[in-house]
Amino acid sequence: MNIVFQIFFSCTFNRLVTPPDKKKKYKQGKITKAELKQYIHPSDEYFHTYVRKHGCVSCWIALFTFFCTFRCNKTYYSRFYSFDMFKARWFWAKYYRKSMTVFCIIAMVIDALIICLCVAALLTMNVFSNMLWITTVEVAVLALLLIIFGCIELCMLKEYLGYTQQNKAAWSATNTRQKFDVSTANDFLDKDSREVMMKNLLRNVKTN
Repeated sequence: MNIVFQIFFSCTFNRLVTPPDKKKKYKQGKITKAELKQYIHPSDEYFHTYVRKHGCVSCWIALFTFFCTFRCNKTYYSRFYSFDMFKARWFWAKYYRKSMTVFCIIAMVIDALIICLCVAALLTMNVFSNMLWITTVEVAVLALLLIIFGCIELCMLKEYLGYTQQNKAAWSATNTRQKFDVSTANDFLDKDSREVMMKNLLRNVKTN
């Protein structure tokens, strides 16, 4: 399950994709390979920006997720001590939340099966003081706690990931300002044109 989750996460949020129409034109020979590379873009721009900024942390989280448990992926939005590296953002944050919800539910079902196995094992044991009995009880208690805290997190997951969904519009506005500098545009306008533009803006604001 951990391996499947990490492969799914990497293929969904951390890879480069090519538009299907451009790929079709390349196969038809209408565009060259060099032109095709110009259309390649990240599958999730926000998470791609995060990986470029915190590549080392992202690699460690991916390794722990792959070899330990998929729950290590939650480190991305843990906001540990409010460090920026633990506040990853996703453009497709809603889809990420739904994916995490599905995997958490599957994990809780597995934990419930483990509890059933532990109860069945305890019922077949006659000795209540050996290490096997103690270990079985510990596993059952830990699995029960995972289910309880998992349910709490599912109820709070939307709130936990609210920061990346709320800042989606702000990020888009920031990227737009970076691509088009208003002050640069004003340099091409004379004083009269700027006055007319400001009057129109003020008139629209007053009307609204």
